[in-house]
Amino acid sequence: MSYTVEDFQRDLPKELLTMLTEEQRLAMIEDFSPDERLKGLRPEERIRDLSPEERIGDLSPEERIRDLSPEERIRDLSPEERIKNLSPEQRRKMLDLLSENPNSD
Repeated sequence: MSYTVEDFQRDLPKELLTMLTEEQRLAMIEDFSPDERLKGLRPEERIRDLSPEERIGDLSPEERIRDLSPEERIRDLSPEERIKNLSPEQRRKMLDLLSENPNSD
């Protein structure tokens, strides 16, 4: 099998990149859009260097608590805060929950 022009065109950019310094490669990357830079990265790679505050910054309160259990949602609330703005049905459920966990305060 012979080495074709297509093979050369495919291999040349890779070979040239190995000749560049890190500074030169970083300068080239700056020419790419953010979407182009992120293409191919897994989600865990994309958020690896973000703080928890940065990771949740764009989430609504509803999105932030969506996967929390009722117990987790009320854990740090005072009894007054726990029942404030609840419907009567929700208050009954909350009272039932609190009576099941009397030491949750």
